[in-house]
Amino acid sequence: MSIIVNPDLCTGCGQCVQICPGGLLSLTFSSERSGSRTENLSNAQLTQTVGPAEIKGQVRINNPDCCWACAACLKECRFGALSLFLPPALGGRGASLTASASKDSVVWQVLFPDGRQRTIAVNRQIADRY
Repeated sequence: MSIIVNPDLCTGCGQCVQICPGGLLSLTFSSERSGSRTENLSNAQLTQTVGPAEIKGQVRINNPDCCWACAACLKECRFGALSLFLPPALGGRGASLTASASKDSVVWQVLFPDGRQRTIAVNRQIADRY
């Protein structure tokens, strides 16, 4: 299982990097002016080098095989840039899972390969009750 990053939606904010319990995510910053890529350099450090208007940050997963699919990063991403691949072995049949969270709820979207979608809304206040 692995996280999939949508580069068009990722803003490079780093929230997912901070929340990943396995430390599997990192930010890669690049300068549009030079095209150079610099990993694990803070946004502030890169801004001093090339200027804020030229910076584009992207998250990447360092070792996809070590991801245990806790989905913490999906819930943390405010931009919907991350999804979780659900392989057939887990009953996902190649579907992907995304999440959007608010203070009171988490809304999960399952996108199946045939285009069907399923939405599951979970109230955070009662989510841990069995």
